[in-house]
Amino acid sequence: MSNVPNQNGSGLEQQFADLDLQSERQQSGGRYVPPHLRNKAASTQAAPADYPSQQLNDHYDSRDSRDSRDNRRGGNYNRGGQSRGGDYGGGGGYRSWRNDGGQYANGSDQGGNYRSGGNRDRDRDRDGGDWGSRGGSRWQDRGNEPPPTRNDRWQEPPPGSRGGGGGRSSDVDWTIPTARDERQEFELFGTGNTGINFNKYEDIPVEATGDNIPTHITTFDDIQMTEIISNNIALARYDKPTPVQKYAIPIIMGRRDVMACAQTGSGKTAAFLVPILNQMYEGGPQQLQASGFGRRKQYPLGLVLAPTRELATQIFDESRKFSYRSRLRPCVVYGGANVGDQMRELDRGCHLLVATPGRLVDMLERGKIGLENCRYLVLDEADRMLDMGFEPQIRRIVQQDTMPKTGERQTLMFSATFPKEIQMLARDFLDNYIFLAVGRVGSTSENITQKVVWVEEHDKRSFLLDLLNAAGLNDP
Repeated sequence: MSNVPNQNGSGLEQQFADLDLQSERQQSGGRYVPPHLRNKAASTQAAPADYPSQQLNDHYDSRDSRDSRDNRRGGNYNRGGQSRGGDYGGGGGYRSWRNDGGQYANGSDQGGNYRSGGNRDRDRDRDGGDWGSRGGSRWQDRGNEPPPTRNDRWQEPPPGSRGGGGGRSSDVDWTIPTARDERQEFELFGTGNTGINFNKYEDIPVEATGDNIPTHITTFDDIQMTEIISNNIALARYDKPTPVQKYAIPIIMGRRDVMACAQTGSGKTAAFLVPILNQMYEGGPQQLQASGFGRRKQYPLGLVLAPTRELATQIFDESRKFSYRSRLRPCVVYGGANVGDQMRELDRGCHLLVATPGRLVDMLERGKIGLENCRYLVLDEADRMLDMGFEPQIRRIVQQDTMPKTGERQTLMFSATFPKEIQMLARDFLDNYIFLAVGRVGSTSENITQKVVWVEEHDKRSFLLDLLNAAGLNDP
């Protein structure tokens, strides 16, 4: 067939050209585009109405630019993709191509954080805010969300809520006993008071000297005490008060200073612990007005000074008995023991402190103890402390530190003798005090029998073993 045009129509090529022009005028799309013109044709098409105009400016001209990190606001590896989450992750890793723009590593999974395409650092931040997720940089604010909770372990407590005498539980009634602990109760009171003969104390004379001396008691029921003290006295099986307790307890309950000459074994430990602890329970924790002190510094309400670690431990054990089922915590510090362990015990709280003078000065210099809140001061066996050379430490603690002045605190002194040095100490430390003389001052207890047996030096060990066998003290 000839393709030459004739006079009545056009040739075959002209007819195909006419068909192509007509289809272009009738249709707006769907025509065939050669491969080398497809990118140019796609760039000339109009963007969808819902496509962000900002993202059109973020497209990159080169398809080979894999590490395009200039788009910090969106924070993704995209080449024009819609980054709603602003992450490096997305719909399938580094080569997760989409048909609507040709980007890879699409970041439109709203907080994908490297995780949806199997990429690096999975689950870096499960809140969806990784490297600028949902509105900006990771290090910027979180909008209306509250700031994250920070560790406040070392945060300084307010001035009125410090340990010990700081009064952390001032709104709690200290006169109400806490729950019973049978194990601790057996530990404190299970052994009983062996070796104490209360009937022999009745014959010990007591002489009280001073102004407005309160009436002495004959039983523990003669004076009003808190439920905690009454229960603990019954648990300790204290049937009747000793002579020094009959006079000292009502005097101390009347908030008077006391200078008592009482021999060892007369019951003077309970004579000052019972009324002091009872007043602490009634008054509750005192609010400390001072501020600016170091962390974990304890402010005890009461201080008991003893010359030796043995006596300090004995007083501490008695204080544990009378503070059973209470919110008050006693502590003891003395020389010759691990100071770190004692400081850790102090960090747990301290309301009544039993201490030897040397170790207490060490704790004061370390900043572990503050005496601003001390309302009760007891010097037990003051004559022995002076004989051991503790007078400079005692005066430094009482007069040169932050302890309340004489008259603002209640001071109690107990001594077996009453030499001139003790009289000078009482004059400086006590205010309008009452003097108690229990028994014959300077004498030993009538309940103690002393025997001396002369033996040769090489026979001492065997003779001592014979005495122990006869007394039955060496039985396992």
